[in-house]
Amino acid sequence: MKRRFILMMIVLFTGILLVGCDQKLTITTTGQTTTAENTTQGNSTTIAITQTTTNTTFQQSTDPVYYTVTFVCEDATVSTQSVLEGEAAVAPIPTEKSSTAQYDYTFGHWDTDFTNVTGNLTVTAVYDASLRYYDVDFYNYDGTLIDSQSIAYGSGATAPDVPDRVGDVQYSYTFDGWDVDFSNITGPLDVTATFLQTINEYTVSFYDYDGVTLIEAVSTPYGSSATPPDDPTRASDEVYSYEFDEWQGDFSNITGDIIIIATYNKTYTTTGDYEHQLFVDLVAQTFDIEGTDNIEENIVYLQDIFETETEEEAYRIFNVLTAQYRELFEFENYSEFVYIFSSLESGFVTQDQLITYLFNYLSYGNNFYVGLSDLQRDWYLEVQTEYDYYLAEATSYFETMDQAEVDWATYLSALDPALQENASTYFEAYLNYNLTEKIKFSYFDSIRDWPDRAAYDLNDAIWMILDKDNIDQVTYDYYVYRYNSICTTYPGYQDEIDEYYQIMTDYYNAVQANNAIDALIGSDSLYEDIITQAKLNVNQYMVAFGNYDALVREDFEYWERQLNGMETFMAPYDALRAMFTNTENRGLYEVALNILIDDIQNMVMTDTGENTTGLSTLVTYIVGHTNMYNEIDLSDLFSVITDQGLVDTLQAISAMINLRYGTITTEEWIVLDDALNALVQDYVNVWDLTETEKAEMQIEYLSIANQYVSDLEIMFTQFDSFISSISLDEVQALENFLSVREALTTNEEMIELAKIVDDIMSDTTFDYETFLHSYLFVNFFQVDVHVEFEEVATIEANLLADIETFLANAHILATTDPASITQDQIDEFYDLWINVLYYSHSSYSIYLNYQ
Repeated sequence: MKRRFILMMIVLFTGILLVGCDQKLTITTTGQTTTAENTTQGNSTTIAITQTTTNTTFQQSTDPVYYTVTFVCEDATVSTQSVLEGEAAVAPIPTEKSSTAQYDYTFGHWDTDFTNVTGNLTVTAVYDASLRYYDVDFYNYDGTLIDSQSIAYGSGATAPDVPDRVGDVQYSYTFDGWDVDFSNITGPLDVTATFLQTINEYTVSFYDYDGVTLIEAVSTPYGSSATPPDDPTRASDEVYSYEFDEWQGDFSNITGDIIIIATYNKTYTTTGDYEHQLFVDLVAQTFDIEGTDNIEENIVYLQDIFETETEEEAYRIFNVLTAQYRELFEFENYSEFVYIFSSLESGFVTQDQLITYLFNYLSYGNNFYVGLSDLQRDWYLEVQTEYDYYLAEATSYFETMDQAEVDWATYLSALDPALQENASTYFEAYLNYNLTEKIKFSYFDSIRDWPDRAAYDLNDAIWMILDKDNIDQVTYDYYVYRYNSICTTYPGYQDEIDEYYQIMTDYYNAVQANNAIDALIGSDSLYEDIITQAKLNVNQYMVAFGNYDALVREDFEYWERQLNGMETFMAPYDALRAMFTNTENRGLYEVALNILIDDIQNMVMTDTGENTTGLSTLVTYIVGHTNMYNEIDLSDLFSVITDQGLVDTLQAISAMINLRYGTITTEEWIVLDDALNALVQDYVNVWDLTETEKAEMQIEYLSIANQYVSDLEIMFTQFDSFISSISLDEVQALENFLSVREALTTNEEMIELAKIVDDIMSDTTFDYETFLHSYLFVNFFQVDVHVEFEEVATIEANLLADIETFLANAHILATTDPASITQDQIDEFYDLWINVLYYSHSSYSIYLNYQ
């Protein structure tokens, strides 16, 4: 049995080997017989094997062949697959290949085909490389991103524009480069600008006393002290000798450009020829006053304002000021005008000193009286004197009545408590009776001259009506009838009748009260002393009241009204005085005033590059028409200048307007705005108002002030636009018209005028609506701060309607054949020109100015 098993195993092993040698062995087992057939290429061998155990058949055949396919990514096996011969492997998801600093990788393909596997394979992933880009961010010193660039590995970034670093008062900065190299980018990079820090230096300008003469300008680092120049000297003038005192201003810790002014101690040097009469004559001449007392008071006032120790010193200052003032009105041509203006600061009176004098005047207690006419001064003194007298009289009256009351109180305190109440009641009733009776007869005395003795009838009628309870009905009805008849007959006296009715009512009630208390105590001897004393005290009252009423009441009330009127008139001056006496903003106001004065100087003195012939001619013309509020005769103006002269004049005016808004710097405008705000705030604060009222008043005044400034600028801008748009031909046409207008008929004159107006307005950028709106506000505001805006708006609307109609009619007359123009059209144009645009505006001005 063992031997059979071994034999069978050998046969089977041999068959397997034969299969490996491209031979096919088929073994068939049937019953107990096993047949083995060996088939080779081209040969067949049959081996018969007989077994007697079982019926098993073995057939030799080829099994499926599988191969191993290995997928490798980056040296790591990601998949191993057994794939049937001739079949395709399934590609796995390739793994990502890690980026390097230089490249990023993405899967590209497999390096070997695996769609028909015929053997074991190793398939490797192939990756595509892409060059990496990095963000290079450029930052300013403060971390502000300036620029962001995406740069390829190994390349260089491009530097952005050099950034700014704004300095502060202490330091300034200059660009010094970038903090890291960005010429070979190998990764994300932040690049920051670096700056060199330099401490600022400021100019400390040391000026002489006049603020004009520069002694030395010293460049000084921030935070350091400036070194002043040697002490300057100042030559003596005809009034003072000077010794250097100190530098005005702190230059020990410099934080900006500053100006330091030399100050001097001055010693007044008398000329030896001064006489008091010189000052008297100067004051009289300057203020046009003659009263000696008035002149002497002004001399005292001026000494206080100029802060002088001697009268002679004040005289010499005032003499310089008045001489400069007069010179401004004595020039004869433009050259003299410029010369006088340039030499206004004469001798020791500098611009700063002039400003000081102005503010001293504003804060001086008697500033309102400086330069007051004799008549005004005397009237104010009379008001004050008379008011003080009658105030004293009124005070005396009240003191007398107070004393009578004290006497009566003392008397009452000595009485038995049981008698005090009745005594007090009697005194009050008796006093009230006497006072109302006096008032009643005083009023009756003023109406007793009514026609037909109506006052007496009225007196009886009212009394009887009031006494209704003590008379019969018939009598009462009769007096009611009489009273109504008087009212009907004298309707013009109804107010007086009603007032008298009230006075009679008070008197009637007082009489009834007095009679009642008199009846109560009059028969009791206990009250005799009380009655006597009460009448004594009432008499004291009545005497005082009588004196006050007869001597004081009417005059006191009159002078009180006068004083109230004077105080109302002076209230704004008092408010200004209080404001400048106590303000913390005086320094700001002085700076603002200096800016404005400098601005005026710039307007007059700056060379604008324009031909000043026209301006000179204009000044010459103004000299002959010093009262600029009167109507200017334009024909005179046109007659004294040539064609080109008028153009020059218009251009010069335009240049001055432009210059006016070009000489003040932005910083100075800020100062002026601050000063305007402070001025309104200070002015509001001096009034006795609630906080709410002050806030409302401040808003109102600041709004008005800002509107005034804004409207002025609008006026100038529009006027400049109008001047710039007028051509030489239009000027020539206007001059020709004015030269021949006297020879024209009214109709011809209106037609020619219409042509000129239409020609000028057809191509101008002048906005007459805007100009008129601003002009009306400025014009009426200069007369009264509290402009009735609703009324001005009505005037504006009416004038605009008239102007529009006028311009429309001008166009019709200018473009219509004269033969076709009707008389009505000419008349309407004439009426608008003469009766509406000119006279109506004049009427409006007068109307509003006197409201």
